[in-house]
Amino acid sequence: MLLWGHRSDFLFDLGLGGASLRHGPGETRNHLNRYHSPMNFHEAYNAIKRRDVILVRSSLDGGLDPNLSNQFGCTLLMAAAMGGNTAIAAELIRYGASLDARDTHRWTALSTAAHTGHPGFVEALSKAGASLDGYPFGASFEDFLT
Repeated sequence: MLLWGHRSDFLFDLGLGGASLRHGPGETRNHLNRYHSPMNFHEAYNAIKRRDVILVRSSLDGGLDPNLSNQFGCTLLMAAAMGGNTAIAAELIRYGASLDARDTHRWTALSTAAHTGHPGFVEALSKAGASLDGYPFGASFEDFLT
């Protein structure tokens, strides 16, 4: 049975052998490897926002740059920090995401997590080795979290 996917260029094949995607005549791929090339920032950001750890992991396996950023320097780790998503952060860090990258406003993933109220994320990043220096407003992280 064939169904159209959420993107018009994919067909879902729900045959007895399990779900797969058809990308072209006779070509199928595993549902976890649905992109011909690594995702762009917008696609990766949306996967992070949906908390889709499996898609993020498979995209990293397929060559997604863990330090991918948008035009403002917001990295995927910062996107995960906005939602306090420590599972996706762990995957990004495992694939080499920079812990101390800064956006154009000098924010880091740690400062983003602290500002958006995710102390568990702050703790995970600090345990992974993220710098506690340089909170964008000139205060220390300790001042902000107390």
